[in-house]
Amino acid sequence: MSIEYRHIKDEDFEEIAKLEAIAFYGRPREEDTALMRKNFQPEWTLAAFDDGKPVASVRTLPSVRLMHGTKTPFGLISPVTCYAAYRRQGHVAKLLVRSLELMKERGQPISGLYTPHDALYRRYGWERAEEKRSLSFDPGRLEFRTPAPRGKTRPATQDDWKTLDAIYRQHVDPLNGALIRVENWWRFFVLIDFESKGQRERDIVVWVDESGEDRGYVVYQNRPTGQRENGWPQQEIFLRDFVALDAGAYRGLWQHILTHDLASNVVYESHPDDPFVDLCEDPFVVTVKRGEGPMIRIV
Repeated sequence: MSIEYRHIKDEDFEEIAKLEAIAFYGRPREEDTALMRKNFQPEWTLAAFDDGKPVASVRTLPSVRLMHGTKTPFGLISPVTCYAAYRRQGHVAKLLVRSLELMKERGQPISGLYTPHDALYRRYGWERAEEKRSLSFDPGRLEFRTPAPRGKTRPATQDDWKTLDAIYRQHVDPLNGALIRVENWWRFFVLIDFESKGQRERDIVVWVDESGEDRGYVVYQNRPTGQRENGWPQQEIFLRDFVALDAGAYRGLWQHILTHDLASNVVYESHPDDPFVDLCEDPFVVTVKRGEGPMIRIV
């Protein structure tokens, strides 16, 4: 068996889409190939080829991460894939090592990835660097300790990504570790559910304060829980992105989410110092679980 390691070409996207779907126990979809061609450059993906077909791959997305007020080039690895028959043969290892070499050549001093497989990626220098919290609660049972602020929500769409980005930039500028988002990032990773059939658009609302200024937004979607109550399928609300520039926007956006009280659950991944639980009349209504952010390494 002779394996070739190289960047993919445009004609390889169809097989790469198939590889990524099957490697994560999904099913290939026709729309995935077009979506990849639209959002990814071929040179971002390294793959191992057996007889001309990709059997393992590593994609490195060129990103920018805020570090101590400086915009630092960042190599974001997502995803790492391999067919089951080719695992534990060193193909992924060679692709990861080569990806790090390319990051160094491109001037990307930091790299990160999301994974549940810490032991594997520690071998190549990545370590846990961030923590998060997962909050879940029944919106019909939750009440806040303070009244809702004056202001209103305004619906938005994918084409309003610049409005969302302006709010996001104000929020993350003083923070450490936030990613600078470009248009493709907004459209592909934030504003649509790219894993759903047809890449369904998520719901978006912007919080507008009394003076008419945009002060926050939330991106969310409903999704089935797989459970039934009295014969009816249950739904939950998943918050993909929640940004508030002040306390009024924070409280106002949450008030909007609580109007979705036909859902059985709301799920929200937050920063460890998020004040949400402290604002609840009964904090024990909220289930809080510890989670992990990305693994990081210096290239």
